[in-house]
Amino acid sequence: MQPEIITKKKETFDQALKEAQKAADLLRRNKLETYIQLQRKLNQSLENFKKGESENEISSCIKNLVDSQLFGEWDINNLGYEYMTKLNKPEIGLCILKSNTIHFPESPNVYDSYGEALKITGDLKASLESYQKAVDIAIKNNDENLTYYKEALQKIKNEINADK
Repeated sequence: MQPEIITKKKETFDQALKEAQKAADLLRRNKLETYIQLQRKLNQSLENFKKGESENEISSCIKNLVDSQLFGEWDINNLGYEYMTKLNKPEIGLCILKSNTIHFPESPNVYDSYGEALKITGDLKASLESYQKAVDIAIKNNDENLTYYKEALQKIKNEINADK
């Protein structure tokens, strides 16, 4: 025989709400701790950047942030542009933006941004390839920014032809 437990709806609701709030707080704390650990590792990798040696480690750190749903395509883009322009560390910015093409290969925006970074660093041939990839993906995905990507591609083509 089981004892009958009588509860009121309000008491049951209040208790369930209290438990849900505890669970949500725990989840937020765990997510924050994970973010801090992963961000610390990424920052350390960026601070110790050595061209030709650090790219895989940085990409791996970014992948961990993406996989943990703590970083998205736009976060990576913003970080890359910050290193390219504000911090005047174009090699690191280039590394970050290239990583974005690895983690979000179906986004024309990441190839457009990488193409721009390549152009800034003077690699016009690779820039042209990246802009072309942005256009190709935009066509495939029927992207609303296709015209913009085509214009960027044409600009780099014109720049390359002007240099000949």
